[in-house]
Amino acid sequence: MPHETHKAVKRLNSWFKFRRNASVKQLSTTIEQLSDELKEEIAAKVPVLIELFEKEEKEQEVKRGIARVLSYVGKYSEQSDELVDMFLEIIENEEDQFIRNIIGQGVGFLGNPKAVNPLIRILEGDTNLRNRYMAAGALAELKDVRAVESLLHALLNDASAEMRKLAARTLGEIADEAMVDPLIYVLQNDEDNTVRAYVAVALGQLGNDKAVKPLIHCLMNDKSEAGRQYAAQALGQLKSPEATGELVSVLKSKQSEWIRNYAVIALGNIADEKSIEPLMHHLQNDESRWVRLKIAETMGCFGNQEKIIEGLNHSKLNEKYAPVREASIKTLKALA
Repeated sequence: MPHETHKAVKRLNSWFKFRRNASVKQLSTTIEQLSDELKEEIAAKVPVLIELFEKEEKEQEVKRGIARVLSYVGKYSEQSDELVDMFLEIIENEEDQFIRNIIGQGVGFLGNPKAVNPLIRILEGDTNLRNRYMAAGALAELKDVRAVESLLHALLNDASAEMRKLAARTLGEIADEAMVDPLIYVLQNDEDNTVRAYVAVALGQLGNDKAVKPLIHCLMNDKSEAGRQYAAQALGQLKSPEATGELVSVLKSKQSEWIRNYAVIALGNIADEKSIEPLMHHLQNDESRWVRLKIAETMGCFGNQEKIIEGLNHSKLNEKYAPVREASIKTLKALA
């Protein structure tokens, strides 16, 4: 990869000299993967990139490539403060939706708080769903509490499930306590499966115990697998022993391996001793090798206890599936 990225920088230098459009197109596809050092090298050329972006009219793909490069290297530039104003102007006036989206991402990467209010105005007032979506994504990067009210309004009222989902994700990134009650309301009432799942994730990130009971209800009753899965994940983040019984019930159920694995992870995070016996039982007897594997990987969370050592040793000697044996041995070594 380093060899390839150095080649990409050479392509950009070639483009500056000879205007070989293929060079900037190739760089734009690799820019996200470049090291910070190489991005800083490219950022030194931001003034030239800006000039070329403003002049480029014939080749739209080249203009898009320049926009993508600017988006990813802008924060490394000495002109990053001025770039905020330029980026906001592009968002307001550019006709190409792709360029607006990628520059919006760049606004978030710049991390400049003066972009928050303009982005909020777009989120609240723009009739173009893609522009609202772009603004919410940039606000997720900025993590500014000034956006909470507008994001909650979008979560509660926007007709687009995609927009409500992104609003939930962004609120989770900001993590302000004022949003707990509205998020619980959406968890209990939104008709879209993915929105409820994203709200469960946000509640886990907030870390407020007020969400435990609603998340338990979601775990046991949500009609979507995604909702139940992310409720389990969130309960693990909250680490409340109150959820142990329901998580054990999920482990014992006929639900998918995927959800039961999330229940195992959550039980490990909570580390309630009441769950050790059922976990050890399923380590030896569960029909799913993936669930057995996850249990073997997780038991170290409970510390060095006789029941755990005994169960892991049994797995080490008797388990038919090699990765489970290996995970048991690895956990035993960690506990030794």
